[in-house]
Amino acid sequence: MTSYRIVIGNYNCSSWSLRGWLPLYLLKMHGLIDDFEVTMVDLKAPARKQAIIAAGGGSVKVPVLFDGQQAIWESSVIIEYLAEKHPEANIYPDIQDALWWGKVIAQEMHGGFAPLRKACPMDLMLTTDKFEADEDVLADVMIDVQRINDLWQESLNQFGGKFLLGDDFSFADMMFAPIVTRFISYQLPSPHQEYMNNVREHPAMQVWYNLAKIEMEQPDVLSR
Repeated sequence: MTSYRIVIGNYNCSSWSLRGWLPLYLLKMHGLIDDFEVTMVDLKAPARKQAIIAAGGGSVKVPVLFDGQQAIWESSVIIEYLAEKHPEANIYPDIQDALWWGKVIAQEMHGGFAPLRKACPMDLMLTTDKFEADEDVLADVMIDVQRINDLWQESLNQFGGKFLLGDDFSFADMMFAPIVTRFISYQLPSPHQEYMNNVREHPAMQVWYNLAKIEMEQPDVLSR
């Protein structure tokens, strides 16, 4: 079976790393690969860029996927690469309408929602009763929250299932997974609790959350 290696940042806070890691774990779940190697870089360390470069990919950002000598970076491209190489994993849906809709909303997520990202960085171990911020910041965040809820609603209406594009945990859910964690951590309002629960309880997400907990409780543990 194919062997992969991925360079990621901290489990607790590296949202883009989560996106790149999820399709690999899905392949492992489906028995399409035996396992994959993880190189974790502490993004809070002063020499983090040097550490990423030393991992071999040339990029100064994470994640970076290695397939043999081939290096692929950018989370969305990593997902695309693995989806096309392993179509049996159903990372991409079979229905063309769902595929193109998923690409549109994933692209909007990739380039949008800056106020939400800035005000609510991914922090899986955070517990708060309610998100609070200055009035202007809160207003901008709530615009993002509403737009995300609308995208989820339209997706669930169109393709009806546990996840955004049906019953399979697809690339669209992988792209939105860190957003789901923000909604949970910061108690952001959403009528889609069932969808968020489905994402949170997915086996791959449970593993990632557990690794984040280990990381926070044992700071020196920087790998699986």
